[in-house]
Amino acid sequence: MREILFRALTENVNGLPNYKAYWVYGLLVNSGVKEYPYIIDGCFVDPKTVGQFTGLLDKNGVEIYEGDIFKYRKHDGYFLDDFVGVVKYKDGSFGFTVIGEASTGYFVPFSKFDELHEDFLDHIEIIGNIHDKAHQKQAIIDMIL
Repeated sequence: MREILFRALTENVNGLPNYKAYWVYGLLVNSGVKEYPYIIDGCFVDPKTVGQFTGLLDKNGVEIYEGDIFKYRKHDGYFLDDFVGVVKYKDGSFGFTVIGEASTGYFVPFSKFDELHEDFLDHIEIIGNIHDKAHQKQAIIDMIL
């Protein structure tokens, strides 16, 4: 049986001023506390930021999680143009939707690709995630360039 991993931003349960949330990775556990329902790596986490590991890696060997934003670059032998997408989980499958000008709003499961690595994964790079405002801004800038 494979281990199912998650990541999430830590929650400021003590209300500390100037608290900076950070990413934790590991198993997701129900804490039994209504206000802070989940724990990863011994930390209470913000439930809105929980994302599951897809089991896949981008062209640089970076793990791909639900909520990641990636940049795809067109390559010979494949029909997709350059675009930026966000990784999602829908109907029991991981996949993505295109964001920005090229967006159709359609969910594309990773299983659609005949040769997932050669046709797709070897041509994407994780550039941020939906919970990191700085990376969102950079993704928009990169789409324009």
